Amino acid sequence: MRTDTTKNSAQRIQRKLALIWKTFGGSVYKRVPVLELAADAMTKGAINPELERQARAEAHTIHGELSTFGFRDAARISAEIEALFSNPTRRSKSEGSLLVGLILMLRQELEEIRTSEPVTAFVQ
Repeated sequence: MRTDTTKNSAQRIQRKLALIWKTFGGSVYKRVPVLELAADAMTKGAINPELERQARAEAHTIHGELSTFGFRDAARISAEIEALFSNPTRRSKSEGSLLVGLILMLRQELEEIRTSEPVTAFVQ
């Protein structure tokens, strides 16, 4: 009996999280272009302080949202992106290239999230 109650509670929580993600999760997808723009500028050695600040803030928000909703792989990638944008001593073209690759991986993870079943996406 207790196991069934726990299982039902977990399923209810998963459904609620899926609904919240469906309602508010789209903001993650809207934040990625800022990361792409900043990474591209970094590969050209032309990132400005304001774009860098925006990218750092967006990376932090993306990481927080993905972590909150339990998307472990995407959260791990976004944490790496956040760390690179948060380290002011690492502003090279090669870091920019690394960011471009990580952002591509993040986009792929986000596409998998977008196309997965809402409830099962939270059971990882």
